[in-house]
Amino acid sequence: MNCEIHRLRTFLHCPSDFLQSPSLLASDGFLYAGDGNNDAVICFFCKKVQINWPQGADIQDVHFFMSPDCPMVTGQPCENIAWPARPVQEKDIALAYYSSMGINLKALKPRKIVLLAHDK
Repeated sequence: MNCEIHRLRTFLHCPSDFLQSPSLLASDGFLYAGDGNNDAVICFFCKKVQINWPQGADIQDVHFFMSPDCPMVTGQPCENIAWPARPVQEKDIALAYYSSMGINLKALKPRKIVLLAHDK
């Protein structure tokens, strides 16, 4: 889980009314640790857990308060593999998801579908 995209994928199971941004949480080292009914997250690097996020809480401030020595807070070198700094597109998420299951979508040959009109 040192890879940001893998942490981001854990938020697929979070509640629909989740208050925090999954992409910001993942970029700050957090992964979803709840049961689908709560907002529990854990930092992969410092192992600190946060649950019951206050409305409007700043993720980095909360992380600093929980664990001021965490390398994700201090900027110290760690094994974090950041997600590329570019807009995330649905195809990127799909590629990462299928790749994690061992399916290489890029290796699949595109198929051309031709629809033919016919008279009845």
